[in-house]
Amino acid sequence: MTTSGNPRTSQRIDPHAYEALKQAIAYTTYYKNAQRSLLLRHLGGEAFETAGLHLIDFSSGFKIQNADKVVEALQAKEDRLRDSIIDLLLSLSEMVEFPDIEGLEEPKRSENLRRAQLSVEGLTRFTQPFQQMMEKRARIEEERRREESQRERKRLFRLQLGDMKQRLLEMHKADNPQQRGRDFEDLIYDLFDLHDLNPERPYNLPGEQIDGFVQIDGFGFIVEVKWERERSGRDIADIFRAKIERRSRVTQGLLITQAGIASTTLDTYSVQSPFMVVTGMEIYSVLDGRTDLRRMLETKKDHLSQTGSCFYDYLKQH
Repeated sequence: MTTSGNPRTSQRIDPHAYEALKQAIAYTTYYKNAQRSLLLRHLGGEAFETAGLHLIDFSSGFKIQNADKVVEALQAKEDRLRDSIIDLLLSLSEMVEFPDIEGLEEPKRSENLRRAQLSVEGLTRFTQPFQQMMEKRARIEEERRREESQRERKRLFRLQLGDMKQRLLEMHKADNPQQRGRDFEDLIYDLFDLHDLNPERPYNLPGEQIDGFVQIDGFGFIVEVKWERERSGRDIADIFRAKIERRSRVTQGLLITQAGIASTTLDTYSVQSPFMVVTGMEIYSVLDGRTDLRRMLETKKDHLSQTGSCFYDYLKQH
């Protein structure tokens, strides 16, 4: 990992930290070739190449001499490799296992294991400031990812709303009223799903139709979706009221009517209504991104509870 101008570390790395790093590189492995593998694993191939460490013959010389060459090369490229060097400092300071040393026979094993542990302990004295910076950077990065994820979810949400809006507009051109009604009902439940309302879609059993259902702010509502040429009149409202009254698990209903509701129906159900009404215009406003579905439904629910009236003109009031 290369970097330039990263605010993660604005100061030069302490020369004493480099000296401790040299000791750790020299003594956390036993075999010379293990030094090269250690650096590749903890630095990464790109930084390894950038520092010129691939030019070092790790199979010759003493390990401390090779470690000295490594540190000299890293110091020379600190401006470009600062983050990678800090990663190396931190990762070596966290070492607790030394595989090629632990495989040695005694007394070599104990002698070299102790030397490795001491070199790691010496390195930890210089890593705390870097660790704090890493933690801060991790928090910043996590926040950035969270914000990016939220932006992506919002983008996809808007795209799905746009697709549903187009579906609704196409329904107005449809010739088959029955199919249009089914398509409108599907769209409504897709909209509920998009807003994580977890609806139960209606379905048919032999001799029985199971009504759709949705929870709004903790309250259950039977759902009735209508696409009529004219505003929904008393006949539709009365049938829906009777359906609600036959159900034991819910006492309220949600009537979604594309054409809206007739004034005579509004008068009849202006008090003690068992259902609330959402109009096609309000659904369109949701699909157009101007109205929040959850907020609208919760507001209508509160209005129904407080006044008993079936209709709250959300678009007019907001």
